[in-house]
Amino acid sequence: MNKRQLKKSIGTAVLCIGLFLAICTADGSKCEISLRLAGVALFAIGAGLAEVYDWQN
Repeated sequence: MNKRQLKKSIGTAVLCIGLFLAICTADGSKCEISLRLAGVALFAIGAGLAEVYDWQN
């Protein structure tokens, strides 16, 4: 596995974790807003690492 494939794999994993955190946080939980914002941030970082939006260039 080369560096680009490793970077895409790690990015995809981070993207999935962020998506899970943003969507699956229970409503009314103690830190709901913080957890959802952290999930959105992880999603954005993972998408950047995985180069998900490169097809738009």
